[in-house]
Amino acid sequence: MSFLPSWLLGGVNLDEEQAKQDAIDSQLGALNKKNLDSGVYDDATYAEAEAHRLAGKLDVNQEVADVFNKSINDSVSGAAGAVKGVIKTPFDFLFQALPWEIWVIAAGVAFFYLGGFTYLRGILAKR
Repeated sequence: MSFLPSWLLGGVNLDEEQAKQDAIDSQLGALNKKNLDSGVYDDATYAEAEAHRLAGKLDVNQEVADVFNKSINDSVSGAAGAVKGVIKTPFDFLFQALPWEIWVIAAGVAFFYLGGFTYLRGILAKR
């Protein structure tokens, strides 16, 4: 049973598609067995054909769920990247436009302006 409604999948019923896949897979298994019984396949060829058939077995619901989840993750990460870029660009410009010496001087001025010197004097006076 699919967790997605059929109208979202373009009218495709995943349970019907899984039944078709299972029917084709059983037909291929019967054909492999018929070829073994008629001597077209030897035991090694039959084992290889069955291994390929079993390796190619699909779970349609799981395949659709995996693609759906990957699509959602890609969309979310793409939107997050766009928002990050919009927020980050002005700050990158600001930090790259001013040399590091200006930032050090600005930090010192902000320290004194916000009362850091008075706080520091109080700590040093207690010693």
